[in-house]
Amino acid sequence: AYLSADAVGGAEGGGSSGSQFDLDSGCAAALLASPPGPLLAGDPYEAAYLDSVHVPLMRSSSSRISRPPTPPRPLLSWLMPVKNTPAEWLAEALASIRGQQGMAPGSWELVVVDDGSDDAVTLDLLATWASDPQVRVVRHAGGTSRGIAWALNAGWAECRGDFIARLDGDDVAHPQRLRVQLEYLQAHPSISILGGGFRTFREHRELRSREGLAAARQYRMTCHPILARWQMLFGCSLAHPTVTFRRADFAQDRGPYPEGEEAEDHCCWLSLPLNMQYANVADVVCYLRRHASSRSASAAAAIRGSSHRAVCRFLTQRCGVEDVQEADVEVLWGTEKVASAEQARRLSSALAAAEALFESLLRPSAGSAAAP
Repeated sequence: AYLSADAVGGAEGGGSSGSQFDLDSGCAAALLASPPGPLLAGDPYEAAYLDSVHVPLMRSSSSRISRPPTPPRPLLSWLMPVKNTPAEWLAEALASIRGQQGMAPGSWELVVVDDGSDDAVTLDLLATWASDPQVRVVRHAGGTSRGIAWALNAGWAECRGDFIARLDGDDVAHPQRLRVQLEYLQAHPSISILGGGFRTFREHRELRSREGLAAARQYRMTCHPILARWQMLFGCSLAHPTVTFRRADFAQDRGPYPEGEEAEDHCCWLSLPLNMQYANVADVVCYLRRHASSRSASAAAAIRGSSHRAVCRFLTQRCGVEDVQEADVEVLWGTEKVASAEQARRLSSALAAAEALFESLLRPSAGSAAAP
């Protein structure tokens, strides 16, 4: 608003009690001496402290914000390693992530680690994913394959969520997976890793009908934390694509997977501190695709040997068993029979030592006193 000369003149002449402005002559003269301008010009007020609202006025300047605002951190990060995975399977995996019930927009992100893919169709799809604000694609600088453990550790360092959920690019997450697992983890703060049950399938159409789901083979994993760790001596009791990690219980800048191991998941579970608990929910949380080109099929012998050696290390380092051999673990796993009386003695001694260790974990004070 502006003050007109007529209005000022009326005030200067005394005016009447009903005049629009009632100003003294000194004020009127000051106004006439100044060129017309905004009544509430900003300069006199910029440094003023407004006691009524307890904040000073901001300056009109392009330097108000020195850096762009940081986007909100997601609650959960999906971690997915990829190497020449068919584009159709990747699209189905991403659709199952987007379809998670109870997850609001911005509450999740997907970190994809491309471990040296050279398939053109796969690379084209990953290029389109890179433009999605909720998806980040990570690659080795050299563009070569460095193995799944490296890929998982590299992706782990990129994850920003409070929780990290694993999923392979050829698998499909159950629509209620995160709702079930996050509710469990929030109710059980002592659990650091939570897996679950799963079904297997070959074609995605099997998951679109009740008949197909009913025909899919279901696997139910051991739920109790102590029993889940005990079962690790006789097989892998956490299905890797089903697990969700509580990020705060692990190193923030690097993943927990031992590189150079084919059974990176089983080796990881067995190497964790004894006071770090993992468990499973009985619910089906994931659908695992069975196909001849999967790692579990194409590298089955190498993965099994890596797992056997991990069990030997556990029995030696945690249970004090000095002479256990890979052939002994094959007997524990039921793939071989006892070959000699000497082997029977070693196995009996190893099992007795393992039983003593696990009995100690059941004591009330064992959770906080267990060796790292």
